[in-house]
Amino acid sequence: MTWTGTETPHEGAEGGGSSWQAEPLASGALGADPTPGPSGAGSLLPDLPPVPLTGPLADALSAAREAADDAVRAAQHLASTGPHQRVQALQATARLRHVADSVLLALTASFTPEDLTAAGATSPTDLLLTHTGADPRRAAGEVHLAKALTAPVAPLSEPRGDQTEPADPADPADRAAGGAPAGPGVPLGGEGLGRVGEQHASGAISTDIASLARRTVESLPRRIQRAFGAEADAVLAERLPGLTHAEAVIACTVLAHALDPDRADRGFDPDDVDKRYLTVTVHEDGSVDVRGHLDAITGAEFKAAIDHLAKPDPTARAPLADTDGAPGRDDEPLPGLGEPGTGGGGSGVRVRDERTAGQRRADALAQLTRLGRTSDETRGGEPPRIIVTATSDQLTGVPGAGLATCETTRRPLTTTPLQHLACTALLHTVTLSCQGPQAAALALGRTVRLFSPAQRRAMLARDGGCVIPGCTAPPGWLEAHHVHDWAEGGPTDVDLGVLLCGRHHLLVTLGIWAVQMVDGVPQVRPPATVDPQQRWLLNPRRAVAHSTARRARQLALPDHHLDPDDGAVPDIPSPRSTCAC
Repeated sequence: MTWTGTETPHEGAEGGGSSWQAEPLASGALGADPTPGPSGAGSLLPDLPPVPLTGPLADALSAAREAADDAVRAAQHLASTGPHQRVQALQATARLRHVADSVLLALTASFTPEDLTAAGATSPTDLLLTHTGADPRRAAGEVHLAKALTAPVAPLSEPRGDQTEPADPADPADRAAGGAPAGPGVPLGGEGLGRVGEQHASGAISTDIASLARRTVESLPRRIQRAFGAEADAVLAERLPGLTHAEAVIACTVLAHALDPDRADRGFDPDDVDKRYLTVTVHEDGSVDVRGHLDAITGAEFKAAIDHLAKPDPTARAPLADTDGAPGRDDEPLPGLGEPGTGGGGSGVRVRDERTAGQRRADALAQLTRLGRTSDETRGGEPPRIIVTATSDQLTGVPGAGLATCETTRRPLTTTPLQHLACTALLHTVTLSCQGPQAAALALGRTVRLFSPAQRRAMLARDGGCVIPGCTAPPGWLEAHHVHDWAEGGPTDVDLGVLLCGRHHLLVTLGIWAVQMVDGVPQVRPPATVDPQQRWLLNPRRAVAHSTARRARQLALPDHHLDPDDGAVPDIPSPRSTCAC
């Protein structure tokens, strides 16, 4: 049987027509009224053998499946549609999905305990798990959502004369649509979301937003749900259509606080500050895991500092360094890398911040610890510091010299982290009388090989900051680095020192980035991920002055001695000139 628009899908309906007729759910169904419904026919269903689905619902589902199949086939031919047309198709498809979800929820809510027993299910959740392939969490959520959205629409109450409405009141048209008023002073009787369910069935509200509305109402105290459930349903049904999920969260939050003004204070735990903790786990290789819980204020301050320091570095285009005559360098561009805009040839190399968000946050935390370590705050007369015990052979990486010991973590340090730490550490020479526990200190040397503040200022004036292109670390974050390692005999000289931020200092120490000095100008070589040819680059800050000076030298004209007889007009000195020549 095929139902058409000229027939009524329900026998016995008066006057026919083309609209569906709503039927009350059987007593015991999720969305049914608590009052007992008609009995008789339903009690015979478990004794009947299962029959295939027929009637208007079967025809409608079959037609919907055919239309969906047509849409799937049509979606394979999208080359002729523009992006705006595909956005419209995306929106229409989403609305159809919401409507289909509403049908699924209505079917779920229609099962009574007797129906579930006849279907071989122990609960509505078990029914969805068995017949829809949903995971347990989603099935349980759909059961709760089906109960809320298919609940009968409750009438709105008249506002009390001595009480202000807790939410935005509905207009008279909405009250008429919701049913007859319950009378002055009569509390609302509905706790479901029947009006939201109607909007969801029309496709105006997504399933996720409808689920958000359900969780919002269920989070209210039971007395508020009983008193103002219908009002909340009406306000949500009016406000939620057309909103994004983020906007719907705002609307639901505002409504919840309007209906329950004590919501925030009731959720505050005065003892919550005592739940703070921070655990630091040091592994055998010296790496550290950090896990903690902060109170609301400290957590907000921590997040603000991390977000500020974890901003990605801006992309910079670093010009190529002049490597004419440099031995062992082949600057022939690789295929596809010499064209403008590709990072090769004369256009320079684009240096981007390729760190993930998690890596940027880790670097931000490292910067916070460095700022705390270099502060003026002291305890016991000394600021926070890292103490490492190492021999000269361990510092230079002599094979068989063993590993240095970090006294802070009680873990060994390999040569690479040790050399990175030694670039900014205070080194003290200690002479021991013997080896082992009986050793005694005979002499303590002075601090050596640290760049002085004047040298750091000179390097800052020369380089403008961190020498890695694209890094915008402020001067307070910079560390002085020996281009020729001090442990290998390198001097502490401005001409052989550069400034690096903590992150790039580690990358240079690990050999990922390389630094060299040519005629007092620092040059850096990026890893292959930045430049496959690994050419030497100049920092754009330095390159501007360098290229301008070179161009000025190219434009300089030789001195010409003017002959008074050649007709040329001699220069007339300006009376304001201060030059003696």
